[in-house]
This record gives sequence, structure tokens and C-alpha cells, in this order.
Amino acid sequence: MTASVIHDITVSHPTGGGRFRPRFRIGAAIVAAVCLLFLPQARPAAPASALFSENGLSDQVDFWEQVFTRWGQNQVLIHDRQDLRLVYEVMQLDGDYLRDPAAAKAQEQAVRSRLEHWEGLLRHAAGRIESGDPPDPATARVLVVVGGRLGRPPAAAELRELAGRLRSQRGIREEFAAGWRRAGRYYPHMQTIFRANGVPEEILAIPFFESSFREDSRSRKGATGVWQFIRSTGRVFLRVNRHFDERLDPLLATYGAVKFLRDAHRKLGSWPLAVMAYNHGTNGISRARQRLGSDPPTIIRYYSSNQFGFASRNYYPEFLASLRILRQPERYFPDLVQAPPWEFREIHLSRSATFAQLQKQYRVPADVMLDFNPAVIRPRASAKLSFPAGYRLKLPPAEIPETAASVKAAPVVTTAAAPAAPAPAAPAGSGRKIHRVQAGETLYRIAINHKVTVAQLRQWNKLPDTTIRVGQRLVVQP
Repeated sequence: MTASVIHDITVSHPTGGGRFRPRFRIGAAIVAAVCLLFLPQARPAAPASALFSENGLSDQVDFWEQVFTRWGQNQVLIHDRQDLRLVYEVMQLDGDYLRDPAAAKAQEQAVRSRLEHWEGLLRHAAGRIESGDPPDPATARVLVVVGGRLGRPPAAAELRELAGRLRSQRGIREEFAAGWRRAGRYYPHMQTIFRANGVPEEILAIPFFESSFREDSRSRKGATGVWQFIRSTGRVFLRVNRHFDERLDPLLATYGAVKFLRDAHRKLGSWPLAVMAYNHGTNGISRARQRLGSDPPTIIRYYSSNQFGFASRNYYPEFLASLRILRQPERYFPDLVQAPPWEFREIHLSRSATFAQLQKQYRVPADVMLDFNPAVIRPRASAKLSFPAGYRLKLPPAEIPETAASVKAAPVVTTAAAPAAPAPAAPAGSGRKIHRVQAGETLYRIAINHKVTVAQLRQWNKLPDTTIRVGQRLVVQP
């Protein structure tokens, strides 16, 4: 994949008050040099998937691979909406836009300014060509970029069309890496669920780019949880009501994803189309198939619909890029160690039981029960809350009384090996280990994962109670 970068831009975020002043670094318009910026890094080829082929989509997959693994959260690509090989610029931005509203606003303004800048350059170049005037320096730069991509000088009409197809894309290297760490907690269990239901395990690449395995992930359109179900779809395949939202439980949501995917596969006759339907809907992909057949690249390239926009057109390439990364994660994130698999016991309720009855029956405190069952909406978790028959209740990995008449015990969920990951580095010196608190974790959950007690964690970290905060560093082995 080849791309040309003409400008780099740095937006400074001054301390204290004051305005943000862009600083521009103008690079030489030498294609041979700048093409190296966007070429995939040399690495041995990973074994390809026979079921999910990149044929006809390799350029798009290359683009998303680098968005996921090379470009960080403060780097923004200015690129063509249709031809992802055509990248005009990679912006380098300053400031923490995730935590600093002022930095976020400054970055937004800077990106908008550069989009307008490139639109102006493209239209200016089109005007120079139409008028027959010799290229000025700005036009020359545009001709190098676009002509290098086309393999010939562009026509004025082509440049005007490109001016209307500009788009920005922020890198997510840090978030994808964090998702890889978090995935270790759930991925082995998800593999078990997929295998048991005959769904290809490759489709487990979806949560990596959909939510980065954030349990509390929520999109602007209300898609929630690791599997990013919107509420209407969640109600079809999951239990979503006033008291339970199974979208918030990564494993219960996995059962919902399995139901959706199997239903889509039955209707569409293809697992790749089922993956596309996960974003665009089964009915939408069915209409595309009726017009163009079952070949994903053909649908992506030629299908036209008001709802089939940039996100839908690129969903399958994003999936393939994620799948490519997961085949050789150590080559992209060599120093990362995944979280240990979640350990718990699971029972299926043979008949309904109240929250109070379950706490008493299994001698598990309310807060611990809620930690292990995140689908329960906490503000509504009263003693009288009824857990319906068939509910998959998760409990701490301890012995469960076998005298219960109201429930039927199920086998312990096995902790299968997680996807291949580099071995953790040996602890330095005294063997001290530190854990950084992630969203949704509790002190009890951290103690279970590291095979210590809550009392030990409180003692080692001088905690007055069990309150912890996201990002806090805890000693888990003194």
C-alpha cells in the first residue's frame, strides 16, 4: 500500500491560559521518501484465513491495520474517503484530548482547518489545470500526491471530486493495545461459547475493534458493552429490561452475538456476510446480496444505499485487519501481557429465585454477586429482584452447596488457554507486582484474579476500605 504525505502539523497545547497556535512542519514533496511512512512494516506473513479472505480488500485492510497498530491517539490521517491508499497528511497533535476539553477543542479545530486546507489545495489545482496556467508550488504538491496514486496527471474534474471526498481518521494504537490486554479475561470463555455453537472463532476479532473489550463501552448511538448491541437488537437476542441488561455482561452478550450470527448465517448463507450484517443489519446485507451476489469486495465496492456509508463499507476490512493482527499479536504488541482469564462458577437456575434467596443459598454478599453478574442493573438490585429460570448465574470460584432445590449446578467454567501472548517479564528484585485498576474492576475481583485476599490488598496498599479508582496502581504481590 502506497501513500504520500506532504505536510506534518503539530498543534501545541500551552500550559496555563492562552490560545493554541498551530506549528507547521513542511516536508519535501518527494514521493520515494514519504511513501515509506505508510507501507506495512516488514514482517513474516501470517497464515491467511480460507474462510475470511483479504482478496480484493488488501488496501483497505492495510489502512486499518496501521490505524490499529501504528498510529496513536494524537495522530490524525487526512485521507480520501473512497481510496484509502490516498493519504494526504498525518497530523501530529499535542495535548490529551480524552481528559482535557480544551485540548480536544483545539485538536478538533486543527483537524477541521487541515481538511479545509486540503480541499482548497485540490480545488486550486483543478482551477490551474482548467485555465492552462503552469503549476505553482501548491499545485505541484497536489499533482505529486494524486498523480502518484493514479499513475498519470489528474484531470481537473478528478481533483474537484477528490476535494469532496476528504476525511480524517484518528489512530487508536493505544486503545487497541489496551483491548488486547483486557481480552485475556474473556477471550478463552468466548472461544468455548463459539465452539459449542458452531460459530467460527475468527469472528471473535469483532470486539477488538468494536469496543476494545471495554465492558462499559457505549457509542453515540447507544451501542453498549463489549459486543456493542444497540438496545433494539439487544432485546431480540438478549435480556434487556428495567432490571437486567445482558449487553453489559461480556459472556452473556457473547451468547447473544452467537444467536445473531447464526441467524444471519442461516439467512445469508455466508459467514463473511454475517460479519457484515453485524454492522449493517441482516436485512440490509440481504438486499445487497440480492443486487450484487455474495462476494464481500463486490458489495463493498459497488453497493449503494443511503445507510451503507463509510462505516458500513469499511466494517469488514476493519474486521479483517483485526483478524490479521490477532494471528501475530506479538509482532504488533511485543511487550504486552494479557489479563488472566476470569475464574468463576456458573449455574443455570432451574426456576426463578430472588436476589436475597440466591445470596443466602450460596453465601455470597450482594456486592460480590453483582461483581460477578454485571448484567444486573445495580440501582434496581433489591432483595426482591427475581432472577428468571434459565438465568446463567456466575459465582466466585469456590465450593457451591449441593443441597439447593431451587437451582441446578453446572460444571465449573474451564479457564482455557488465552490467545498466544508474550510471557510476562520476570519481576525485578523482590518479585513485587503492580496492577493498574481497569474500568469495572473491584477490589474483590482483583484479589480473585491474583489469588490473594481483599484483606491482603488493603494491607499492602494501606487502603481504609475497598474503594478504588480507575488507573490506580495496586501492589498485588509485595
